[in-house]
Amino acid sequence: MQASIGDARRRGRPAGMQEDEAAVYDFCSEMFRERKVSDATYKRALDKFGERGIIDLIAMSGYYVLVSMTLNVDRTPVPGDAKPPLRPLPR
Repeated sequence: MQASIGDARRRGRPAGMQEDEAAVYDFCSEMFRERKVSDATYKRALDKFGERGIIDLIAMSGYYVLVSMTLNVDRTPVPGDAKPPLRPLPR
């Protein structure tokens, strides 16, 4: 778990993922980075999750972006005197 957190902080690919986790990671990473996925990445996800699973990945990723943008633009504060649970990501 700590290694995966470190990988995420470095914006690196987490080590030790199961095959299905790696397929999700690769599909979503490529989709956000390239604004599309390659035939090979699509086929790998299709073989693992089917067409409905691919639609679920796209929808879930899009919903996450929608919520994130809404919270960021709205400048939603942390409740009360609480410290933010995470540091902002560097640009």
